[in-house]
Amino acid sequence: MPYRKCTRFDKCSVNNCPLYPNYPNMYVHPDDVEQKCPMSKNYRYNIGKNYPDILKYQGLTPREFSSKAKWESKTEEEKNEIIIRLKSNSKFVAKMPPVLSEPRVMCNDSPE
Repeated sequence: MPYRKCTRFDKCSVNNCPLYPNYPNMYVHPDDVEQKCPMSKNYRYNIGKNYPDILKYQGLTPREFSSKAKWESKTEEEKNEIIIRLKSNSKFVAKMPPVLSEPRVMCNDSPE
């Protein structure tokens, strides 16, 4: 079963696991300590994509799965336009550390 491939399987308490075949129709008790899977989308997808016949959403949430399908339905031109638009939006641009004027050199004080 796909959920057994997860590194958290032995200690996980998420009842509505995206790697379980009946997901997202599993019961989540309001008092459950973990109500959502803490594993990253990429981690879950890398497991789930190997079980397309068992996992309806391939390890993703329904929202993640529909967004992925929507992205994959776009042409390369549309994808590139979106990427350019996102890169130009300052809140999506990663903050880069300042460039040093001189590279740092690690010194070894021991004589050769």
